[in-house]
Amino acid sequence: MRELDVLLTRYLDQVWATASPTERDAFLQLVELQDPDLFGYLVGQTVRSSPASVDLSLELPRVTAADLAAGALVSLATAYLAWAVVRSDGSTTAVLLSLLAGGSILAAQARSWIGSARQPGRRLVACADGSLWLHTAGQVPCRSTLGVGTRLLGPSVFLDLVVASNPAGERFRTWLTPFDVPSVAIRRCSVILPRCGRAARQ
Repeated sequence: MRELDVLLTRYLDQVWATASPTERDAFLQLVELQDPDLFGYLVGQTVRSSPASVDLSLELPRVTAADLAAGALVSLATAYLAWAVVRSDGSTTAVLLSLLAGGSILAAQARSWIGSARQPGRRLVACADGSLWLHTAGQVPCRSTLGVGTRLLGPSVFLDLVVASNPAGERFRTWLTPFDVPSVAIRRCSVILPRCGRAARQ
């Protein structure tokens, strides 16, 4: 099938060179399937019955689209509040206070983005045995569990990871959308994360 050739060639061109040995083995297992079955897996029609030996290895972005959207919303809310105060014949002091409050929230968000951008890269790995590992560049991988906040939200996933090796119970939270990671990775999350623990659907 021509569609399969296009999909598989794209994977080989864009991902194969950086894929882990486990991902490469899974790819080789998939290409041995009959064309209709392989096509079903690749377009998501038979995703739930995909081979359990396929692990998830997901590069986690430092700053997500949700983070950027939050900053945009704060900016819009600040501008709207200032406009509403001016329109209602409010004092200049009230306008300045609303702009100052919104500006300070936006500055705190910008500091958070800068701090996140300086953090080492992270990768979430789900093993075939159901264990989750959070790999941070330059550090030993940490076993993690899914926190109660983990949600599969339509075409996105909110990850609430509890890092087990940290006695303080450090949590790593991020909202991944198709703007942050490929849609196929989110679809794989919808199959693999429930196997690794609780992952509620919304």
